[in-house]
Amino acid sequence: MAVGYRRDGQANSGSGYAGEGDTAAVNSPAPNVLVMSLAREKQLESVRTYAVSADGKEMIESAADVDDAGVPFVRNFRFTRLSP
Repeated sequence: MAVGYRRDGQANSGSGYAGEGDTAAVNSPAPNVLVMSLAREKQLESVRTYAVSADGKEMIESAADVDDAGVPFVRNFRFTRLSP
């Protein structure tokens, strides 16, 4: 999904592939942190938090959701910049 947004926490409609959501709200509580809430068909789909290291070489994504049984979970993904 592609979505144009402002970091004000307000919902914005997306376009394209909607497997992870059709609407997103984005907020930035700190200069290196982005929080995104994804919804699909007016139901919460997941919440993602992105944190970039002070040197800009690493980013951690935390994705919160519930599984098919309704049990909540959080997964973390680490991204490392290979070149400047």
